[in-house]
Amino acid sequence: MLLFGTGALVAWASASAGWRVLLGVSAVVLVCSTSSLWLLLLATAALGASSWLATHRASAPVRRAAIGAAVAQVALRLPLQGFFSLSALVAGLVMIALVVAGVARRQRDVRRRVMWATAGCVGFCVVAAVGLGAAALSARSSASKGYRSLLEALDRAGSGDTASAAASFERAASELAEAHRSLQSPWTLPARVVPVLAQNWRAGDVLLGGASAASVAAHSALSVVDLDQLRVVNGTIDVNAVAVLAEPLGRLETAVTALQVDIVRADSAWLLSGLQTRLDTARQRVDKVAVQAHGSATAARLAPDLLGAAGERRYLLAFTSPAELRGQSGLMGNWAEVTVRRGRLELAEHGRTNELVVGLAQHPALYLDSLSPNFLRRYGPFGAGGATEPVKPKYWSNVTMSPDMPAVGSQMAQMFERATGRRVDGVFVLDPHAVAALVALTGPIDLPDAGVTLTAANTEDLLLRGQYDRPEADREALLDEAITTTIDRMLQSELPGPQVIAAKLGPSAQGGHLSAWARRDAEEGLLQTVGMDAALPELLGADGLAVSLDNAAGNKIDTFHRLKVTYRSVVNERSGAVDAVVTVELRNTAPAAGLPDYVISNLVGLPKGSSRTLVNICTPLAFVSATLNGESVGLSTGEERQWSAYSRAIEVAAGQTATLVVHLRGAVGPGTYRLVVRPQPLAEATEWDIESDVRDGADVQFQGVLDRRSVLSVRGVDAYRAVATTTP
Repeated sequence: MLLFGTGALVAWASASAGWRVLLGVSAVVLVCSTSSLWLLLLATAALGASSWLATHRASAPVRRAAIGAAVAQVALRLPLQGFFSLSALVAGLVMIALVVAGVARRQRDVRRRVMWATAGCVGFCVVAAVGLGAAALSARSSASKGYRSLLEALDRAGSGDTASAAASFERAASELAEAHRSLQSPWTLPARVVPVLAQNWRAGDVLLGGASAASVAAHSALSVVDLDQLRVVNGTIDVNAVAVLAEPLGRLETAVTALQVDIVRADSAWLLSGLQTRLDTARQRVDKVAVQAHGSATAARLAPDLLGAAGERRYLLAFTSPAELRGQSGLMGNWAEVTVRRGRLELAEHGRTNELVVGLAQHPALYLDSLSPNFLRRYGPFGAGGATEPVKPKYWSNVTMSPDMPAVGSQMAQMFERATGRRVDGVFVLDPHAVAALVALTGPIDLPDAGVTLTAANTEDLLLRGQYDRPEADREALLDEAITTTIDRMLQSELPGPQVIAAKLGPSAQGGHLSAWARRDAEEGLLQTVGMDAALPELLGADGLAVSLDNAAGNKIDTFHRLKVTYRSVVNERSGAVDAVVTVELRNTAPAAGLPDYVISNLVGLPKGSSRTLVNICTPLAFVSATLNGESVGLSTGEERQWSAYSRAIEVAAGQTATLVVHLRGAVGPGTYRLVVRPQPLAEATEWDIESDVRDGADVQFQGVLDRRSVLSVRGVDAYRAVATTTP
């Protein structure tokens, strides 16, 4: 209504405005509207009509009014970035110029009436501003206290400290309700109909009222949540205690979602800078907690079935090592099978991967299903088979090549069932980083046969490097003892509550060292929400980059790899066009002597200490050209999910560096540029150097180490929020 009235006033005044003013303001809004296509078209039309008036010098009041109306509509919606109220300042100057110029050419009595009306409006606005200011001053103290308590509650809820979060939500609800009552006082009534004042009052009203109501609901929900009752004691979880949490955690999810909606409703381009800053901070905290609240509520709903309340569940644990790289962390060396019935967890079987190879060879041929033809074409040469070709038993050594865990998990489940006759409900992949996190939960673990004690500090290094100081037979015995003893300890002792477990295992899941796949769609959705699905993410119009390495030499040399990825792109946000160059620098720090042959030798005839690595670049863009160490080369092409995949085998001698440069070109979704980056979990984290030159927009830059999946934009680095996906 306010925008309509303002536009109508400007259109009325513009009917008598001079062509010079109309031409000038049309040019101003045209220059300022270049980031929005429809505003640009409307401003162009206004400028064209103004130019016609300039050449024909016609009276045409209707046309002048139409030009003024068009200019007002553009001015009121200018998407300018800069200091606070820049858009409002430009819009105000443009519309004031039109009103003054139009009224100045009207009759004297009209000008007099307009002058008195303007004086009355100014007086009314002053009264409205004073009333709103008094109410805001009255609400300031309680609003500030409530805001701080709300942020504190969100942080504590996000960390799993439910008792403290409930208390903070209670304080926030009380303070915010008091501030909301102040803002509802009668002397704010005039401000509710004055442009700019009205938007700020409404934002405060919606935000304070919504935050107060959400805080009450969150306090009510968390007051009955006791996560400490979910401890694992002697391998058993109380399934009934888990089921009881579904209702309050569902109410918490509803409360946080409602707060998200209120924050969106409160947002406006006309907000004061202080209010906008607080709104943005609250939005970021609430968005993060909303994901966690959804995950907690979903986990509580699904947990009884996951824990075998409705029948036995069976899960495969695959232990991998990035000492011999595969796209999904590394080569699978050991496995374990865990069963769950009514909350009771038991280690059913365990062994080396070779046992599964033999088992697969002894049973009827397996043809993998639920996988796309593109996926089978890509991995068929490595043993995955195809529509008319069965899986090769030795494919167990390559089953983790894909960087997409849903595809890897689906294959492993099918192959395990054929090799053992036992169907699994899910697959977990753990590398040494994840095993070290488990040891941090259980405490030190003695391995008498191996003569060592596992601790949180030495487990990862022992499994990554230390094991290779032993003869092959002793090394395999060490791995088997380490894995089975760690699992036994977890199933025979009392573990801390979910908050501590999440804190210990969270970094492993976030970094891709602990990933999982579930057979049922709802459970796979839960893994996506908590970030354990390790899928190649859906891009949804964003640019994307995933670089993964696969060992192609049959040695254990990849802990000596140092990887740097540089990404330089030029982006047109209007069209979505992207022209990019990916530079992959692979440095081999391995020695040429001094380690066992199975570590630094190879199966492809290269000198000791050399590596042969398949470098895979996944992107939504098309391949243009590539060079390897300055010489032009070709790349093999394929697909991973909806990503294009380009690969090249690279040989790097001990102490040397190879550089692969790939030129890409294509288009992503128009609008604000975003880059989704999906690193591979390596023994030494990848170094990223990213710079995107965004034409007519803010550049995107980053240097350093990234978590498993991140979204880079002008805002900085955000965690990738998983969306529903399906197996390729």
